Amino acid sequence: MFRGRRGFTLIELLVVIAIIAILIALLLPAVQQAREAARRSQCKNNLKQLGLALHNYHDTFQVFPFGMINPTNGDLPGSPRPPTDNTGWYPMILPYIEQGALYNAFMEEQQNSARTGAIYWSRKESIVPMMMCPSDPAGPKNVTYGQTSPTSNGSQGFHGNYAVCSGSTHFGPVNSYTQLNGMFYSRSRTRLRDLTDGASTTLMASEIILSADSSKHDVRGRLMNPRCMGTFITTLETPNTNVGDVLIACLEIPHAPCGADSTTNSRTFARSYHTGGVHGLLADGAVRFISENIDRATYQGLGTRAGQEVINEF
Repeated sequence: MFRGRRGFTLIELLVVIAIIAILIALLLPAVQQAREAARRSQCKNNLKQLGLALHNYHDTFQVFPFGMINPTNGDLPGSPRPPTDNTGWYPMILPYIEQGALYNAFMEEQQNSARTGAIYWSRKESIVPMMMCPSDPAGPKNVTYGQTSPTSNGSQGFHGNYAVCSGSTHFGPVNSYTQLNGMFYSRSRTRLRDLTDGASTTLMASEIILSADSSKHDVRGRLMNPRCMGTFITTLETPNTNVGDVLIACLEIPHAPCGADSTTNSRTFARSYHTGGVHGLLADGAVRFISENIDRATYQGLGTRAGQEVINEF
């Protein structure tokens, strides 16, 4: 007598589905952790490349690039710079991050255009992946509030996740351009010999989080127009602090709080999506992961170039 093969019962099928669901639930966190580890490694390498670029610039000109130059703070005699305003450290290091063609195009246009300034550059939306942390979902950011495309008139250009350190204090009022106690600030001309605290205990750059424009523009990470200090950080507060940034225009999101929009006592703190802290680029070129639980006084000491602080292990 012929007998057909017995199939799965409904209960057996449900058990198999449940087992598969459990295995997927166990596997997904591991996959996500592996992806984040890869993104974190890439972010660290980006900062390492930035450090090499800044040092290669220093080797060429015997000075680190100026933090920024604006119409109200005058020229910078003796410093390599284009004939332009509203320009910061980022365009100056393009040749040292394998973007020589982009740099040449920038310099040529600045020489021949009546509207000088990186913010007017026709290629300001050019994306440079090395300046982006892959863990930030807002990147690449190069179309800003009120713009329908990167080439729209008034676009603020490419935004990046890495900012140089201005010191351990507020930036001061917008357009005041005071000399600060870190490596980079308005019209800065910092040399290695100026780092009397030691290059291994002086913070040169770190990470910031981008806030996608919606109801207004957020200046954080605005590489092509640094006049609102969006390409600088201060060590006044520890990484990933709950204290809000204060800038002339910022848009609060959960990981990047904005304390207020203000033209006085502006500030931006180091932040990242990495669990537990941020990557920090030291002036000797080393990249360290700095815990968000670091001692506040120690972290503030890392921000100064000549504060003579005693830096404990971090």
